[in-house]
Amino acid sequence: MLQELANHANNLPTCRLCKQSGLQELHVHPKGPILYYCPGCSMLMKSPSDLPDPEAEKARYLYHQNNPENEGYISFLKSFTQRILPFVPKNCCGLDYGCGPHPVLSGILKAEGFSMQFYDPFFFPDLPVDTYDLITCTETAEHFHHPLTSIQEMTDLLRIGGVMAIMTEFYPPFDHLHDWYYLRDTTHVSFYNIQTMAFIARKFQLQLLYTDSVRTVVFRKLNGMQQ
Repeated sequence: MLQELANHANNLPTCRLCKQSGLQELHVHPKGPILYYCPGCSMLMKSPSDLPDPEAEKARYLYHQNNPENEGYISFLKSFTQRILPFVPKNCCGLDYGCGPHPVLSGILKAEGFSMQFYDPFFFPDLPVDTYDLITCTETAEHFHHPLTSIQEMTDLLRIGGVMAIMTEFYPPFDHLHDWYYLRDTTHVSFYNIQTMAFIARKFQLQLLYTDSVRTVVFRKLNGMQQ
């Protein structure tokens, strides 16, 4: 029996954020996806077998009505901008990372005086080579198949002293996962809580400036010598 358990543990995936082994397997619903929890960084993730292929992923994004005509979506993004603006210098240059087919947030921030560019691997796939004072990532981090790579990419594009603002809903206690709506979207594969965000701050030499403890975090990039 112990050997069977050991073999099962050896077959578990490693964490896609911190690369630690020893993940805990969670079955939250008989018909739902298998989830893996990482004790090292508190990341929660779907099984590699549940990662959607690119065609299905893009089709799902096109299904969303996240466009400039959707007043509810505009209001949702404006609530995010009001949370992050106190931490961002006026008239700075920014990048919206993972903007989807309609770069709505960039338009909102341009109206606030920012110079904005945008990137999305499906719809605007040319990753900029500049660096930025602000990087936003709204309702995108939960889609990351490789969060370590994507977050490294964002921090590399961020200037020292710049601000990175992420919006992704924090996962609830395990006993509430069975009815958490976020899991029902097949393109949602990576999930975070405040402990995960604290790990990201340590890993990427960021200062955690703000969180609403629900879905929004704001980081500042340190110079590598600050703590």
